[in-house]
Amino acid sequence: MKEGLYFLPAQPSIYSINITIDLLHQRFAHINKQNLQNLVKNTITNHQYKQNNNNNNNNDCSECEVCAQAELPNKRNKESNNKIQYNYMEKISSDLYRPFRIKTYNKKSYFITFLNKKSRYLEIQLLTNKTEVLSVFLKYKAKAKNNIKGYKIRVFQYDNGTKYKHLLKYLTKEGIITQLSPPYTHKCNGLPERINKTIMVKVRAVLI
Repeated sequence: MKEGLYFLPAQPSIYSINITIDLLHQRFAHINKQNLQNLVKNTITNHQYKQNNNNNNNNDCSECEVCAQAELPNKRNKESNNKIQYNYMEKISSDLYRPFRIKTYNKKSYFITFLNKKSRYLEIQLLTNKTEVLSVFLKYKAKAKNNIKGYKIRVFQYDNGTKYKHLLKYLTKEGIITQLSPPYTHKCNGLPERINKTIMVKVRAVLI
């Protein structure tokens, strides 16, 4: 006993975990193996991780059947030529994904993404209807501005869809600058559109 507390002489067993790169590849929704190598290097000890003897130098997923079926590219995207630097929370990119063919167990039909341009931190929220966009953004904004240095959202980027019409009025009222892509050219929305594809192919890979 020490200071009124009982201490038990126990140590965690790290030798009971047998992790391979292929197992991690599956558990992380068939993520790029190069990124998994970085995960192993920074978070998992040598005692926990066992390298595949016959696949030591293979960092791609060309031999993964599920990746092929789910159409996962498993390659890092090219870096943007846009060199404008933003502070934390200064610019947020967003997109609302179309309704699911099959609803979730709690009747959700959409998901919306909020991407921090500076840190690339991504937040995803499920929605029942498109009319919830404004309320979901208000919750995200309230949580996001609760930071030590008081950073605020200054620029909001989206694809100019009608689903954001109620939010646009609020952004104008709050003095938040909006960056809109031309109508029917969602590819100009950049990162959020690519994120949508990544999310859906990973969901497909998990279901397969």
